[in-house]
Amino acid sequence: MKLTMAKAYQENGSPAPGKDKACAAKYKEFMGAPVTDTYKINPKTGIMSASAEFQKVSTQLYPMGIAGIYSFISDGVPPELQKIGVMQIIFQISTKFTSPKNMIMFPLETDKFNCVLTNSALSAKAAKEALTGKPMKH
Repeated sequence: MKLTMAKAYQENGSPAPGKDKACAAKYKEFMGAPVTDTYKINPKTGIMSASAEFQKVSTQLYPMGIAGIYSFISDGVPPELQKIGVMQIIFQISTKFTSPKNMIMFPLETDKFNCVLTNSALSAKAAKEALTGKPMKH
């Protein structure tokens, strides 16, 4: 999948659309960059694993435990990705194994905002769950 969108979020996972252009400008070199995901999911046992490759660097991902979607997050990132500013990698796919989404998180100009490069638009709820690592109450 290729990264096609740049979106800004506050630390709490809320969208910050006024900062989207700043994100796109700051990380334009990564727009169109591929992310390759590898995953194994056994719906019957709940055993799953995943990894994502970005900029030719593979990163292990871990299940997030969000109901209704298979969602994985990195525990930090390798030094090669830290050097280019990557903070976190998130991969999600529906329980029907459709609609895969990658989210690569970078810092913006202050500690209060993050940039997320993604291959697909995220709902506010999905973004908040993924970026905070906490399921939202329905």
